[in-house]
Amino acid sequence: MAVCSLANKPMVGYLMVVLMVMVTMIMEPMAGKVNLSGQREQEIELRLKQLNKQALKSIEVV
Repeated sequence: MAVCSLANKPMVGYLMVVLMVMVTMIMEPMAGKVNLSGQREQEIELRLKQLNKQALKSIEVV
């Protein structure tokens, strides 16, 4: 009987790894999704446009 339980231990470990990989693949795409209202999304887009300015080429000292 002890031989059978030792033979199953590697199989259980393998199945646990496969299960963890499957759960990660299912859950990861859901993690980045957030439901925003249309108005809130527009506010965020406007703020990003305000912050996303081109860098200055040089600073002129007068």
